[in-house]
Amino acid sequence: MWIIANRNLPKSRCAWSSNLDKNGMITLVNTHVEQLFGYRREELLGKSVEFLIPHRFRGSHPRQREEFFNDARARMMGDGRELFALKRDGSEIPVEIGLNPIHTRRGMQVLASVVDVTERRRAEGEIRALNITLERRVAERTEEIQALNAGLEQRVAERTKEIEAENAQRKLIERELQHAHDELQRSVLELERRNQEMRLVGEMVELLESCRTLEEAYEVVTRRILHLLRDTSGALYMITPSRNMLEYVGRWGESALEYDKTFDPEDCWALRRNKPHGMESETSDLICKHVEGANCAPGAYLCIPMVAHGEVMGLLHIRYANENKNAKSIIANSAKAATEQLSLILANLRLRDTLRNQSIRDPQTGLFNRRYMEDSLDRELSRAERSGKPVVVAMLDIDHFKHLNDNYGHSAGDAVLRDWSNLLKSRFRGSDIVCRYGGEEFVIILPEISVDNARQRLEQLRQDLRRVVVRQDGQTIDGVTVSMGIAYYPIHGRTNQSVIQTADKALYRAKELGRDCIVTASEEAQDDTTADWSFRTS
Repeated sequence: MWIIANRNLPKSRCAWSSNLDKNGMITLVNTHVEQLFGYRREELLGKSVEFLIPHRFRGSHPRQREEFFNDARARMMGDGRELFALKRDGSEIPVEIGLNPIHTRRGMQVLASVVDVTERRRAEGEIRALNITLERRVAERTEEIQALNAGLEQRVAERTKEIEAENAQRKLIERELQHAHDELQRSVLELERRNQEMRLVGEMVELLESCRTLEEAYEVVTRRILHLLRDTSGALYMITPSRNMLEYVGRWGESALEYDKTFDPEDCWALRRNKPHGMESETSDLICKHVEGANCAPGAYLCIPMVAHGEVMGLLHIRYANENKNAKSIIANSAKAATEQLSLILANLRLRDTLRNQSIRDPQTGLFNRRYMEDSLDRELSRAERSGKPVVVAMLDIDHFKHLNDNYGHSAGDAVLRDWSNLLKSRFRGSDIVCRYGGEEFVIILPEISVDNARQRLEQLRQDLRRVVVRQDGQTIDGVTVSMGIAYYPIHGRTNQSVIQTADKALYRAKELGRDCIVTASEEAQDDTTADWSFRTS
């Protein structure tokens, strides 16, 4: 078991330490390990320590580990041999490893302290080279002294050679310094780019958290992502509630290529494999079916699955305008990092939207429920009071619904409720509010409309509902009728309760008149519990 932690070392050295049991399993790591090896902490925990040892040394390591546990004592590993560790990118680094046994309640473990000696090896090599140079120069100086009497010309020639060598060395050093300066400049530019990227992603996340609907969120993503992924175009797809289709919800950029409005998840290699597909992929020659018709060449696009809480929720599809491979790589890395955060935010918004719908929707019909109706009517009456515009409230009741259930069965009654509700949803404006009041009763709130216009629309609705044919369990049900009562603000009341009561009385009158009709409360039937009630029939 390995535990990785920091040691106090000079800044030029990078150290990590670990605990292991006889099986060599890693249980704890510190941040230096993540930086040194390129792995995240959770990728190392539970792995065998041989995971970090070059392949050519792995065969002998279990035996060496067993020998240590047989003679456990604090000592340096390797007996003077050169040791190497394996990084995530496959590169190797020279290391020194100190072993120290620790006795715990779970048995003996070993604390292994590993030091990256790359810089020290390089420094030692430079010192050796300098020593060789120094020895050579001492020899040269000795030869010069011995050859002083050999003549001034020979001494001048030798000195000239020395100067030339020194000049060459100085030029070499200057080139190395320039190279180091260039590398530093590139690092600074990369850091600035990443800071800019983080700022843009942060701004996008802040905007998304302020969105009230998913549609607003999709617009924020497609408008803001172009600032992050420059020289690209693309589209955002979200998986449908049935999870059998990806649906186009927005695009960005100026690509002339078209995007499929919907496609099967199986048509995208990225969704099949649950990993990015396209640029820098070992399978980039495989074109996703949903872009085949767009003449999109291999390597010209990138698909990134949007995954949150282990569940695929959408796809970010990117098309490159820049053919430079390095530019594509930068865009791909930025897109992958941004997608992780976008997926979580959109998942939370979708969950919030789902929970809100569950709280305000009737589960059987999909219409708004009674609680939402009462809140909405309060809001519309307050708005009408400020604007001076009327609000019409209609109460509907399916005629002989109990008789329908008794004759055809409750499943048939449910089918009538469902099909009627679908018709109701399709017949009204976005500002109108259609609710299931309870059982077979419905309430429709029509803001900012005259009573005559409302009556005409409701009469057309009554006729349309009568023509609905419902098929359920091999039965055909038609000719089902509806009775309606209409009241309007402010004539029939100035409160939620009074307007609803007036509409209900009008509905009751429609039932008395033989059903299948609309009764509108007259202007004499005002908000007064002692007043006489009179009605108009349409």
